[in-house]
Amino acid sequence: MGHHGSKDSSTQAFLNLAKPTYSIISVGAKNSYKHPTTETLNRLTKIKSKIYRTDQKGTIKVVSDGQKITITTEKK
Repeated sequence: MGHHGSKDSSTQAFLNLAKPTYSIISVGAKNSYKHPTTETLNRLTKIKSKIYRTDQKGTIKVVSDGQKITITTEKK
């Protein structure tokens, strides 16, 4: 997700077109900007995108063999 999940980084119109199955938000824990915003998280939930956040899951690793995508996280 763009700009750490800020409210203006991914509009609902964009998300409706892109239809991401997975959304990865790179963001620091307890950051002063309060990213990701509730608005962004609600938009992603609305389109049923699976959300992965580095502040909650640590390192996020995405691997694909061209057919299948596997996502693993540092924290469970």
